[in-house]
Amino acid sequence: MGKLKMCKMPECEKERYEPKMLFCGEHERKFKQFVSKSSKSILGGVATLAVAFIAKVMADNKGKK
Repeated sequence: MGKLKMCKMPECEKERYEPKMLFCGEHERKFKQFVSKSSKSILGGVATLAVAFIAKVMADNKGKK
């Protein structure tokens, strides 16, 4: 049996549902919403959008504390 694939979001310890996904189900939904809003203004690859998404979520979480 292989190693569990975990969500790439910092501090999230949930398992990814599919190996090709970057995030767990919750963060994958939020990422897809973020990409659909951002794809009009940001030109770049999925990796760039993933980094921008993680930075946005971390900033939002920091503001809540």
